[in-house]
Amino acid sequence: DERLRETLRRLASARTDKTAWMALYEMLWGRVLAIVLRILRSERNVAEDACQEVFIRLLRYCDFENLQEPAEFRKYLNRVAVNVSIDYVKKSQRQSGRASEQSRTAATTVTPEHLAYSEQIVSQIWDELGPDEQALTDSLTMGQSVSEIAKKFGWSYSNAAVRIHRLRRNLLNLLKVKAKT
Repeated sequence: DERLRETLRRLASARTDKTAWMALYEMLWGRVLAIVLRILRSERNVAEDACQEVFIRLLRYCDFENLQEPAEFRKYLNRVAVNVSIDYVKKSQRQSGRASEQSRTAATTVTPEHLAYSEQIVSQIWDELGPDEQALTDSLTMGQSVSEIAKKFGWSYSNAAVRIHRLRRNLLNLLKVKAKT
């Protein structure tokens, strides 16, 4: 949170700070991609295009002076990601001339309550992870490859792949437990 707070402060004072933009992009790319993929349920390249649009909208419209707290900024970011995703769904519907049931459901069921609930679940799961798992999760959400993660933590490629597999399995199990409650 401190790193994000500092980045937001830098963008509030100098909107064209390229280093701050790169830091923001690296910190939040994984989060934005997860939101967009969940809504679009489409090919990864379409989702990545939507993610780029999220960051373009931040560049154009975000009022960094009034969004200095990481939690508030994340809420804003989530809303922008949802809005971009909905725009992509609508665009796809217009282009194809027909609306699939999956797209209509995705576009109409995302509410602020769903987002708040999702953030609560993510926070609870995060608290259950150990420091090593949290660091590994951060690396994955920043889009780092297995090779990059192995180098960062001083592991072999195989060891990194196994740890990532175990982390994903652990996260899936935690999600299943949270879904039942």
